[in-house]
Amino acid sequence: MPSLNEGLRPNAFESMLLETTILEPLLSMRIIQLNYVNNPSRQESYSHELLRTIILSQFDNLAQPLPLETPRLVFAHIVAPHRPYLFTASGEALISDEPFTLMETDESGGDAPSLYRGQAAYITDRIQQVIQSILGNSDVPPVIILQADHGAGLSLGEDERTSILNAILIREDCRSMLYPSVTPVNTFRVVFNCYFDSDLPLVEDQVYWSKWPRGAAYEFLLIQPEQHQP
Repeated sequence: MPSLNEGLRPNAFESMLLETTILEPLLSMRIIQLNYVNNPSRQESYSHELLRTIILSQFDNLAQPLPLETPRLVFAHIVAPHRPYLFTASGEALISDEPFTLMETDESGGDAPSLYRGQAAYITDRIQQVIQSILGNSDVPPVIILQADHGAGLSLGEDERTSILNAILIREDCRSMLYPSVTPVNTFRVVFNCYFDSDLPLVEDQVYWSKWPRGAAYEFLLIQPEQHQP
């Protein structure tokens, strides 16, 4: 294991943990140094076959029935569609030498748009199958929130990156509490108010943009004025 002076060789999660928590001053003061092995773009060398296995395993496990003696909260983060593109529209493995990366890079050239669409089509089909399985295995109608963490990066524009899917399945009598411009900040407020008789006020539905990486110094730009007054 390298010493702190030689530099730690972090994976994607460890990098984010160090750079976004109270540990960050240790990096600023160079008490801890990160060694990206001559790879300043912080790209990870995960096997594409491993990434495919992880994604497919998530779909398979989410589709399995859960024991419901007590209420369950199930959270799954599926890193797809996302570079590198791993699946065709029919689910066949794509062969690529592109490394996995969490960095935002320009995807506008070459075959990126068609590869993105193909993988998005496959992921959409799989998640629809998962939702049908969850509904079929549930004696009590579940709450399902299908939400993206960011939009496509084909041009790296603010509108494209911040336009996300935010689909919510809740009881029929709760649906009047939803509205077209709802943003993730109010998703769980709506759910809690409906199912648990909470009285959480809705907050402003605003969308902010911040550049990656942290060179933006966490400066957030308001790019979409509020369209709904709670």
